[in-house]
Amino acid sequence: MIENLRILNLKPQICFRDNICDPINLYHKVGHGKLDMYVLNPSKESREVKEFLNRWGDDMGHLGKFKSGINVDGKELWLPIANLVSICALLIWQPSNPNDTITRLLFPGSTPQNKIFKGLEKLRKLECLKYPACSPSTLKENKTNSRSEKKKRMQKNDTKNTQPDNSILEKKEKLAKRRQEKLKKKKRRGKDRKKKERGKEKRRQEKEEQEKVEKEKKDKERLEKIEKKKRADKEKRDKERQERKEKEAAAKQEKEEKLKKEASLRKEKEEKEAALKKDKEDKEAAMKKERRQT
Repeated sequence: MIENLRILNLKPQICFRDNICDPINLYHKVGHGKLDMYVLNPSKESREVKEFLNRWGDDMGHLGKFKSGINVDGKELWLPIANLVSICALLIWQPSNPNDTITRLLFPGSTPQNKIFKGLEKLRKLECLKYPACSPSTLKENKTNSRSEKKKRMQKNDTKNTQPDNSILEKKEKLAKRRQEKLKKKKRRGKDRKKKERGKEKRRQEKEEQEKVEKEKKDKERLEKIEKKKRADKEKRDKERQERKEKEAAAKQEKEEKLKKEASLRKEKEEKEAALKKDKEDKEAAMKKERRQT
């Protein structure tokens, strides 16, 4: 792994959590966004890390079997030391587009729950962890609203004893009205987000349906081509078989005619030879008869 990192000209990062808990930047592209990694566990100065490093050279085969004790809610628990020093990291993707959602991914590894909570406690000042879902624009808006509300509360406390009751009631009504408008805006944004998500889902389904139709069409065309080729091959084989049969029949007929002709010629030859032999015998008999008479 170290050799591959050296080939890529990348420097390996030691995954320890310090007291400041500064992020490690993994990716940054202007106009796109940045990806930061916050290491929640193990702590660089923790007792478990020191004990793990001390045992590193002793017996590598049994390193995962060693246990160490930790204090959880006043109780001492003995857990595998490999779990106590397991890397737990939080990845946060912050897009450049202020309207895009900030993505947070937690990789707990084998870290115990109380260690994860301690690490997250170090990040309690991060604004993006205070809301279930947020974007850079909503964080800025919420920050502005919180400041304005804080300022208004301070002004209210300062002028509480000097303002008449009617003005206080009017101010309360205005605050209630603003709060309702804020809730309406929030609901509207939620509806717009849901509508946008439904639109995306609908487009995705339509795309999948179109791809499915195109795939079925291509499969149908491919099967038709295969069937057409099979029919053509079958017709070709049938034609070749028919031609071969016709050739064989013609050859057989020609052979039979040749045999008949040869048989006829042989018969004529035999008849001629028989006639010549008979004439010869008649002549010899006639000559014998004449010799006897003389």
